[in-house]
Amino acid sequence: MNAEVGQGALVVVLALLGVLLLGVVAFAAVRMLRRGGKPVKVAPATCIALRQDSEVRAGPTRAGSSTNYYATFELATGERMELAVRESDFGQLVEGDRGTLHWQGWFLRRFERTPDQ
Repeated sequence: MNAEVGQGALVVVLALLGVLLLGVVAFAAVRMLRRGGKPVKVAPATCIALRQDSEVRAGPTRAGSSTNYYATFELATGERMELAVRESDFGQLVEGDRGTLHWQGWFLRRFERTPDQ
């Protein structure tokens, strides 16, 4: 009887792990499609603003923090857009930088600074 209970518990645990794994894969696929399904656009632009958004989470069992980075660019047409930026790219940007902007959806792919003349 104990062996049957142990096998049943093992089946339940494996089923839960399988469902969890499928959920993680589905979440990653949806996120990739939302970001990667859009074309990469390229245009001359000026970085006009930088901001960071920090979030602190505290709870009875878990605490943590995260920071998101954003840059606002103005295109030659006058259109402005705020894009999510990786931390490593954020540290390289300065308000007033001019160059070629490469973006995909709402995410900065690359910014190639134009040397001062």
